[in-house]
This record gives sequence, C-alpha cells and structure tokens, in this order.
Amino acid sequence: MKLNRFKTQLIFSITSFVFLLLAGFQTGSATQTDDWNATIARLESRVATSAGIGDVPNTESYAKLLEGQRHTWAAKRTRSAARATASIRSARTALVAAIDADPKLAEAYTMLAEIEILRRLGETEVVNAIRLAKMALRFDDKNFGARRILGRLYSFGANLARGQLNRPNAELAVVEWKRVTELDPRNAEAWAFLSVLYERLGEKEKRLDALRKWVSSSGAIESQYYQFIVGVNEDLAPERASVRLAFDLISLGRVNEALEVIAPVVSDQPNNTVAVSILRDIAEQADESKFEQAAEPLAQTVATDPENVELANTLARLYRRRGMLPRAESVFTRALSQIGKNETRVRARILTGLGDHFAGIGKYSEAIAAYADALALFGANIGPGDQEIAREAARKMMLTARVTGEPGRIAGAFDKASKSLGSGDVSVVLERAAYLRETGKRVEALAFVRAAGERGGRTFELFRTEINLLVETGKTQEAIALIRNATRSDSSAATSGQNGSNTQFLDKFTSTLLTTGAYISAKMGSQALASAEEVASFARGNERRQLAAISRATALKLNGDRNAALDVLRGILNESSANPIALNNLGYYLLDEMETVEEGTALIKRAVAIDPRNASYLDSFGKAMLIKGNLQDAEMYLLEAVAIEPGSMAIWERLGELYRQKGQLAESRRAFERARQLAWHPEDKDRLAAGLR
Repeated sequence: MKLNRFKTQLIFSITSFVFLLLAGFQTGSATQTDDWNATIARLESRVATSAGIGDVPNTESYAKLLEGQRHTWAAKRTRSAARATASIRSARTALVAAIDADPKLAEAYTMLAEIEILRRLGETEVVNAIRLAKMALRFDDKNFGARRILGRLYSFGANLARGQLNRPNAELAVVEWKRVTELDPRNAEAWAFLSVLYERLGEKEKRLDALRKWVSSSGAIESQYYQFIVGVNEDLAPERASVRLAFDLISLGRVNEALEVIAPVVSDQPNNTVAVSILRDIAEQADESKFEQAAEPLAQTVATDPENVELANTLARLYRRRGMLPRAESVFTRALSQIGKNETRVRARILTGLGDHFAGIGKYSEAIAAYADALALFGANIGPGDQEIAREAARKMMLTARVTGEPGRIAGAFDKASKSLGSGDVSVVLERAAYLRETGKRVEALAFVRAAGERGGRTFELFRTEINLLVETGKTQEAIALIRNATRSDSSAATSGQNGSNTQFLDKFTSTLLTTGAYISAKMGSQALASAEEVASFARGNERRQLAAISRATALKLNGDRNAALDVLRGILNESSANPIALNNLGYYLLDEMETVEEGTALIKRAVAIDPRNASYLDSFGKAMLIKGNLQDAEMYLLEAVAIEPGSMAIWERLGELYRQKGQLAESRRAFERARQLAWHPEDKDRLAAGLR
C-alpha cells in the first residue's frame, strides 16, 4: 500500500548524518535521479521473475554487499558533503551489483532502502524506500531491517507529531512494529512506537501493554527516528516508559498499579524530577496500605539531598495530611541539622517550609517564629539573589500574623518585614492593604494601594488589588473603566507587570477576563455571562481557551444554569483531564447534590494533588469532608487553606460551620465574625448576620 503524500522538503536528521543534511547533502542531479528510479523499476521487474535464481549463496554477491556496507559507513564518517555524495553513489552501485549477482539477497534491498531515507524524507524517497523494503520481504519475510524500515515510514506517514492522525498508515505501522517485536521481543523502539500508535488509535489497554513491554526492553541503539517522528526530545530508556505508564494508570484511577511502576524509578533515580512529581501525586491519593510504599522513596531522596526543599515541603505535607505530625516536623529539623550554618539560602527555605507546616496545623506562634528566623538570616542587607527567598519568608510571616487577628502580633510582623525589605516593597504594601480590607477599612485600603502605585509604579498585583477593592466598595463600573483604560487595541499584546514591572497595557483577553471576574464578584450575572462570551473571542491557544471556558462556566452557575456549567467544565476535562481549575470547580459544583458528592470529592482531590497549596482547592476539599462528616480532615484542610488565604470570607465561614458541628461554639463564633467582617456584598452580609444570631 502506497503512503499518502509527504512534505517533500522535510529533512530527517539522524546520528552522524546530521552535518551532511545541514550542509545540503544531495545524491545527484535530476538525470541521476531519473536513472536511479529506472534502476529501482528494473529491480522490481527482476524480483517478480526471480523464482529459482540465487538459491545457492553467491560469493560475488556477498563481496559486493560488504563493499556497499563499507561505502555507506564511509559516508557516515566523512564531514565532506561531496565525499558523502560519492560514497552513497558507490554504495548504491555495489549493492545493485550484489542484487544482480543474487536477486534473493534480501540484505542488499534493505540497505538500499535505508540509504534512501538517510538523505531526506520526501515523497519520492519514502515511496522508493518502501518499494525496496518490500523487495527484501519477498525473499525473507522475517528480515528485521525491512520490517523496521516499514514501521518507521508508516509511522511517519501516520502524522504522529503533526496534525490529524492518518489512520490507515497508523494501522500499517502497527502491523510492521508487531512483526519487529516477534523478531526481537525486547526492542525498545518497536514498543515505544506501538505505545504511541495505540494511544492515537484509542486502544488504551494495548497502549498499557506496549508501555510495560518497553519498560522491560533492552536499550535501543538509536532513538533519532522515534524523536523525529513522534516529535519528542527523549531517548528510549525504560525509565521514560515507566513515567508514561504510571501517568496513564493514574489517569485511569489505577493508583496502586502506578505506584508499583514508579517507586523503583525514584529509588534508582532520585533526581528524576518527573518521576518524583508523579510519586508525590500518587502519595497524595494512595490508600492507607500503600502510603508508606509511596512515601519511603521520597523520604530517602530527602535524606540524601537535604537541599531539595521543595521535596521536603511535599513530604512534610503528605505526613501532615496523614496525621503524622512528628514525622512532618522532623523532615525540616533533620534537614536543618544536615545543612551548614553558612548555607543561608537553603536554611532560609527550610525554615520557611517549617513555618508552613506550623501554620497548616494552627500553630501560628511557632510559624511566625520560623518565618522570622528565616528572614533574620539575611540581616539588614539583602542581596539581589536573596530577595525572593527573603520576600517569601516576610510575606508568609505577615500573612500568618493576619490569621491570628491580633493587632500587636500583626504590627510586629509588619515592622520586621518593613525593616528587612523596605516599607515600599510590594509584598509589604499588599499585606498592609489586605489587613486594612480585613478590618473593614476598604476605602483606606484603596487609597493606600493607589498611593503605593503612584510612588513605585503600578504592578499587576497592585492593579488587580485596586480593581477588587473598587468592586468591594460598590464601584464596579469604575473598576471596569480602569481595566478598559489599561487595555490596548492590539489583542495580541501581552499583559505587562505580572512579575513586578509597571503595568502599562493589558491585552484584550486579559482585560475581558478581569472584567468578567469583576462582574462575577459583584454578582452581576447577566453582565458576567455577556463578558464571558466575549472572553472566548479573544482566546488564542489551548490554555486561554480553557480559561475562557472556565469563566463562562462560573458565569452560567451564577445565573442559575448549573447543568450548563457542568457541561462546560466536563468538556474542558475531556480535552485536558489534568486542568486543576476545571477539576476543582466541577467538583465543587457537584457537592451541591448528595448523589454526586463522591464524584465531586474525587475531582477536588485530584486538583489538590496537582496544586497542593492552592487555598481554593483546599477549601473545596474541606467542604467535601464537612459534607461527608469527616470533621478531622475538614479541619486540617481548612486550616491549611486559611493559613494561605486569611482574607477569604468563604474559608472563615466554612470554619465557623465546622466548629459549630464540633460543638466548639466560641471558636465557631470567632470564625463567623471574621467572615462577617470580610463580607461586603449585601447577600453575604445578611446571611452571616443571620448565622451569628
């Protein structure tokens, strides 16, 4: 079967031929090409009438075969395009002579096919290579080289890395790669290609089986064909297959199987960040019987690499959520004992992680002390390389002080942060504005933010805070006008200032997304939905299209169309099953109905596993636990959430309900009072006032 048309100018760079291809290596003139096409046609005609010829091995044919091999390798070794061209021409001549001496010499046809596609993968070359490989199979159906060439070429024709799958070529590729595995059951390249082909063809179980076979395969000599055709920059090492297999198993909900696959990879390769990340996700979801198996390789990695603070934070969080508080704390204390006193940045990050642990279990005094110790390591003069680490410790110190609601503690934290970072530092400004907002002083907060922007330049965060405060002070239309004034007409322009630089312009997508958010916050349903529809018109790229769809789903839910919102979110997950915002929002909406609580909880749990420090996701999971009557887990997740976002009315209200159910009425009233203080919309204020009565 003839392949569909290929791009005629596509270059297939492999191994030592890369430099030849970059040099514009060609094999001859148009006349020579015509001659070569005529030669292939002659060989085909000879093959068709070759019965009974060459039954006895021919010494001359083997001599010419070896000569062809020698010229081919000479072409590979030379750095001269002219010499390579001459060597390829000589190789062809010798191999054709070998076939003339023995038309049944399958190896000669195979070598000619390989030479054909070493030059480039244009339509003519591909078709010729297939013709030659099939000639080899006419005399040797088990010719490994010919089967492999056909597998590669049909895979290329399947468009695995480009556009719409060519299903007929994909199915032909599967046939050829399966034959390769019959000849060589441990061929990594074959199993790797089969895993991709089965994925594209929607055959999930066959994909899993191919990945398992790849895991147990021997290392491949070359991976350039696979990299080029599939469009990845990875080798064919078994660890690659383990990562893919584990990821697929997780997506199918087969977490325990995924654990068995990925745990050995992390044990052998503790620096394999992808494998570690997958094992972390598994540990988040593992049942009690499998948790230790998942956590142990992570613990070993932290023990041998105490500077891996991110992983230490992950491990501590996993222990904390399992109620293993002493083990969680020991992760940081052990790391601190292993790190030298002069390793300021690492020690600061470890202390910040320890602060996060204490804050997550409600030990706010200890948390503030840990953050303060981290900040103190840098002294009065914070170097350029230390600023982000110091700013994180200072911000979390101020944030945790806000959680306590104690004016003296808050003032002390602000004073320490200002002395280290400067009173004009954006982190200090934002935390002071947040505190003013939380104490009901929204007008003062707005004036404070605007003054800071005039002094130091309006960053994106200051800009967004100003918008939120305008909405909360009943000035939604002024907020919309502010957004529009910062919008440039060129819809392709990128948002400026997200990393601290001055905000100059918003592109139309970001502008409209912010506008939709303002309408949603103000609970202006019809305006929010109209704006959400407009967001979609400016969305370019998959990520933005999904954000637009999420905003539309939120607006639909606000307008009372829950089912439509669910459909939109399910559509996003059908396209991208690991979108944490869609997972969380869909899960949260499903908590509204008892018959869908379990499904909603599972979705939110996946969102938390992807982004474990997102306050919204933690709050959603806390709500799920509250509905299910698991008050201990609900408290743990809600305390984590409020430590990250103490200015959330929803989280404080949820904590109030939690403590009411636990019979801790004083704590419940304090939480409801904090929620009431944060409320600004009349509906929320009325509801919370009624709750307090």
